[in-house]
Amino acid sequence: VLVASPLVKTSLGSSITFMVSPRWLFSNMNERIMSLVIDFDDGFGFRKFNPKVEQKVIVHYTKGGEKELIV
Repeated sequence: VLVASPLVKTSLGSSITFMVSPRWLFSNMNERIMSLVIDFDDGFGFRKFNPKVEQKVIVHYTKGGEKELIV
């Protein structure tokens, strides 16, 4: 089971900055999270991230509206 949560409910503008950080990844399993993939609903599909490295991701949306992120 995986849970993801945004830091803000809404955002204005077409460019949104997301932060992927090992500080915010928690597991109740004995195994470590080895990979992380996220679809930001921007038309580029899933992107792979190293869960051990803090990364800033700037996503550019061409259309406004509600977005569905898949982790």
